[in-house]
Parts: sequence; structure tokens; C-alpha cells
Amino acid sequence: MWNRKVQLGFGAAILTLLGAGVISYRALVVSNQSLGWVRHIDQVLEELQEVLSASQDIESYSRGFVLTGDNSYIESFKGNIVRETQAEASIEELTGDNLVQQRRVPVLKKLLAQKIRFSESVIDLRRAKGMEAAAALIGDGLGQRIMGEIQDLVLGMQDEERRMLAVPMPTRADN
Repeated sequence: MWNRKVQLGFGAAILTLLGAGVISYRALVVSNQSLGWVRHIDQVLEELQEVLSASQDIESYSRGFVLTGDNSYIESFKGNIVRETQAEASIEELTGDNLVQQRRVPVLKKLLAQKIRFSESVIDLRRAKGMEAAAALIGDGLGQRIMGEIQDLVLGMQDEERRMLAVPMPTRADN
């Protein structure tokens, strides 16, 4: 009888330890998934900032060329187009799981393409007709309006990503 009580006591202790182990393991898995979710959102936020920065640099280098005629600005201009294109592709891929963001990606692509075309027009005008003609095109404000729309859209996308941090992480059953 005493032996039976000891066995039951040990059995209960083992079951308790097993239960605690399962609970701990599950908490660790959920914690790792949450960390992955936060990293994903951080990566999207970084790429959004990168596309915004590259777009601003495109504008700066095209204006630098207009002011100086120095071709080194053109090389930096082209490098930032590549940088912007890479960030744009990353954003499209990273936001594939978010329908709200996926609706914004084509708008972002369109605005970024408009910004590049406008900047190329400014550069071409500087080469063909001089600084005054290119400065007049810049002065009409179209480039600033496009840049403002890009900034507003990127800000909205960043806000959406930050909102996702406040929403419970999707589980496999949600997908």
C-alpha cells in the first residue's frame, strides 16, 4: 500500500513536469514566431524607408546635375534608381501576405516611375537647353508634387506595418 502511494506520487510529479515542459515548449515556439513576425515588419519598414531615401536622392542628384552640369551626379542618379528598384521589389515581396499593402504597391510603383521620368526629363532638358530651362521645369512644382505623393503613400504603408504590430500574430490556421 505504501509502495502504491509512492508510485502514484512519482507518477503525478512526472506528469506535472511533462505538462510544464509542454507548456514551456509551446511558449517558446510562440515567442519565436512572434519574434519572426516583428522582424518581418521591421524589414518592411526598413525597405519602405530605403525606397523613400533613394527617391529623395534621385531628386537631389538630378537637381545637382541641373545646377552644375557635372556628370558625376548622373552616375549617382543612376545608382539610386537601382537602389530604389531593389527596395521596391523587396517591398512587393515582403508585403505579399498583406492585401492592404498589396493594393498600395502598384500605386507606389507608378509614382516612383513618374518620379524617375520627371527627373530624366529635367536632366535631358538641362543637356539640350541649359540650366534655365531645366530650372523652370523644376520650378513648376510637378517633381515636388510627385515626391509629396510618394512620401504620403510611404507614410501610410509604414503606418499599416506599425498597426500590424498591435494586431495578434496570424497563426497557421489564419493563413
